[in-house]
Amino acid sequence: MIKKSMHTTTCEYCNKEFKGEVVDELINEGLTSIMDMSVFKVKCPHCNEDFIYDHTLTYRDEEKGFEVKRTVIVKDFLEYVEEKDKDNSNMICRIIPEDYIRFIEKVGILTVGLDDVVAEVYKEILFINLKSDNVADILIQFNEDCSSCAVLVMYNDDSNEFYNIDMNMFNSLYEDVKARGVIGRNNDYVVDRDFAMKILYSKDDVGPIHLDMIKEWEEE
Repeated sequence: MIKKSMHTTTCEYCNKEFKGEVVDELINEGLTSIMDMSVFKVKCPHCNEDFIYDHTLTYRDEEKGFEVKRTVIVKDFLEYVEEKDKDNSNMICRIIPEDYIRFIEKVGILTVGLDDVVAEVYKEILFINLKSDNVADILIQFNEDCSSCAVLVMYNDDSNEFYNIDMNMFNSLYEDVKARGVIGRNNDYVVDRDFAMKILYSKDDVGPIHLDMIKEWEEE
């Protein structure tokens, strides 16, 4: 199922405003359109150029039991948390308050059946082991049907390196993270690098990170 609505946006090229139909929700289909980023692309009717329109989007795979929501709107974030807190299902639910690249990565991780909490810890361990101030970011990158993936290390000098996931290390980390009591919790809506750092460096507090985010918003 694909749900769409009309959005108003401004072209990045000609700076003209226009309305266009945009995908808001994908249920049990549309994986390829996420992985190739086409679901985020719109065409300007004025200059005919394509560009990325980073918008609120939800992807749900009911067979594999997960849902990922991408939003930067605080109201959407809070409403999603409230809705899922009332839901007694065992579906994995994640919110991505960062850019659409993190949304794509999260969908890929959960599609191939990796534990995304362990994946974030794995990337943070790799970040530490590389011992380089030149590392800009680390992502797990997937092909269009998620049949293959690799760890992408991006450097500040615009160079990249690819690594295969060391599954022996990954499985070992799974047991370590499981011992912290965070595997299988239903209320970890935000699972990112900050959460991985909390797991690695906080001895006592490994509570859901979205609660910290909401507290910060309330204090602002």
